[in-house]
Amino acid sequence: ERDNRYTIYFDNNSNIKLYDDIIIKYNLLIEKEVDDKKLAIITKDNDNLLCYYNAIKFITKKLRTEKEVNVYLAKNFTKELVTKTVAKLKEEDLLNKDLYLKSYINDSILLSSKGPNKIKNELKKLGFQDDEIKPYLDDIADNVWLEKIDKLINKKINSNHQYSKSKLKTKLIYDLSN
Repeated sequence: ERDNRYTIYFDNNSNIKLYDDIIIKYNLLIEKEVDDKKLAIITKDNDNLLCYYNAIKFITKKLRTEKEVNVYLAKNFTKELVTKTVAKLKEEDLLNKDLYLKSYINDSILLSSKGPNKIKNELKKLGFQDDEIKPYLDDIADNVWLEKIDKLINKKINSNHQYSKSKLKTKLIYDLSN
C-alpha cells in the first residue's frame, strides 16, 4: 500500500493492516503461527507506529506546537499513546519550542501587521506561557515595531481619503490599539 502498510489475513477470515517495519520485526513473512498474546503485542507496536507516523505527517505540513499535536492525535489515539508519541517527537527535536517561537514571531512581523500584544496572545492560545514568549519578543528591536506602525499608518492614510482628519485619526487609533 501507499503508506507502507500491508493487510495480513488470518485463517479465521480476520485481517489486520500492519506496517512493513512491524512485519519484519516480528518475522511475519516466515512465521505462520501467531497466538492472541503475540497478536496483542504486535497490534500495540503497530498502533505506536501509526500514531507516530500520523504525527510526522501532521508536523511536516507546517511547524506545530505540542498543544496542536496533542489535540490532533487525541482524536484517534489514547492519551497514553499520544503522550508517548509527543515525548518521542520532542526527543527527536521535531517539536522544538525555540524554533517555533522564533519562526512564528518572525513570520508575524514580516508577513502581517500584528503587534507584540497580538502575537503574544496568539502564542498563548497555542499553549505557550508568558515567560516563554517574553524573551523572544524582547529581542525584537523597537525600531522594527516603529517601522511597522509607520507603514500601517501610511497605508491607512493612503487608502482612506474619504474620511475627515479627525475620523481618520480615530480610525487609526482604533486599528493600532487592536
